Amino acid sequence: MIQDQLSRGHRITVILRALRIPSSTYYDWLRWHPKSRNRRRIKLKELVQVLWQRRKFYGYVRIAKRIRKLLKCRLSDRTIWKVMRELGIQSTMYRKRSKKPTTTTDMPQKPNLMRHLADLSEVVTTDITYIQLINQNWVYLATAYDPKARKVLAWQVGQQMTQDLAVAPI
Repeated sequence: MIQDQLSRGHRITVILRALRIPSSTYYDWLRWHPKSRNRRRIKLKELVQVLWQRRKFYGYVRIAKRIRKLLKCRLSDRTIWKVMRELGIQSTMYRKRSKKPTTTTDMPQKPNLMRHLADLSEVVTTDITYIQLINQNWVYLATAYDPKARKVLAWQVGQQMTQDLAVAPI
C-alpha cells in the first residue's frame, strides 16, 4: 500500500503520518534482512522437504541422521521434528503383513469349567502359541501351566500342530 501511494507521487512522511506508522519503523523495515539463523532454517526446511519427498516412510530420526551425514554438522532430532511439524509432514508407515496360520476346530468351544472353582490345586491348563521365525516360517509352542503355583510344568516346540506336540505335565 505504501509503495502504491509513493508511485502516485505522495510524500512518504504524509503517508506514514496518515497510517500512524513511525518513520523509524518504516526505515527499519526497508533495511530488514533475515538473520543467518532464519536463512539456515529456511534451507533446512527445503532439505527436509526434498528428503521426505524421496522417501516418505522416513521419520524425523532418519531424516536428521541423513542431514547430519550430508551437511556434516551438529543437528538434533528434535529440530527436525519441529521442522517437519511446521511443514505439516510425517512419515508414512507401511505395516508388514504376514499370513498367520489358521486354526480349524472340529467341535464347538467347550464352556469354562474353571471359572467358578474355589480351589485350583488339581488344575493344569494348556496353551498353544504361534511363533514366527526370522525366515518367515512358523513353529508352535505347547505349554502345560499350573495356575496355583504359577509355573510352567512342561513345554514342547514343534514344526506342525499335531498330537505329537501335546505335552504331558511332569
